[in-house]
Amino acid sequence: MSFYGKDYIALQYLKCVICVLVFLFSFDAIGFAQNPLVTPAPMGTIQSGPVTIVKKSKNTVTVQNERIFLVTKDTIIMNTEEILLGLSQIPIPCEANIEYLFGKKKDPICLEIVVGQHKKRIKQKNKPPAL
Repeated sequence: MSFYGKDYIALQYLKCVICVLVFLFSFDAIGFAQNPLVTPAPMGTIQSGPVTIVKKSKNTVTVQNERIFLVTKDTIIMNTEEILLGLSQIPIPCEANIEYLFGKKKDPICLEIVVGQHKKRIKQKNKPPAL
């Protein structure tokens, strides 16, 4: 024999479901959302921003926060005077403005890279180990 009726149990169950849904949907509202600079935008969104390119490879560039951008054959690379460059001609490290697209893969795809000032590397002198 049950102390509560079926209607009461159904009402309590519905209240629990509503509380869980409100909790899950409130993450963005109360600040638990990830940083928009780190969180990938929806697929197909074109974004751009200034970065410092610190490393490059055959088909990628890496910026100061260690984010990797894919460079394709369709990526336009130029300097501030609008002279076209190859990926191998990008000085490291340098300031740049990157226009990129979030595709199906995790890393964003560069559409355009405008290379700005070359930053001089700071050479560290070899110091003897501390005793």
